[in-house]
Amino acid sequence: MKEFITIIMDGLSPVLFFSYCVYAYLGLTVYLGIDLWGRDPQSDNTPVKFSWSHWWVDNRWRVSLSSILIPVFILISSSVLDNALDLHNAFMIGFAIDVVIGKLKKKGFVKNK
Repeated sequence: MKEFITIIMDGLSPVLFFSYCVYAYLGLTVYLGIDLWGRDPQSDNTPVKFSWSHWWVDNRWRVSLSSILIPVFILISSSVLDNALDLHNAFMIGFAIDVVIGKLKKKGFVKNK
């Protein structure tokens, strides 16, 4: 089982992997907070008073896909960077993952709802 985990993790220790994931999810949270802060309450699709349920319905696929892709990007980047991944880069992966999904969505790779 240890060998299997080593192969799946591409030589990255589980403790380091989870540490990188924590920083990446922190980066995603910061990005979503900034995005939320910049919302336009005057928009036709946005309620004037903020609602978590409306936000979740509007962003559930975006947040879910970002959450799923973070561990994948961490494993891929540790391979590409020859384990030179650090906490700063992990934070930036989380911060930028939504931007990557947005670009893929514009290209037609990710469908909206």
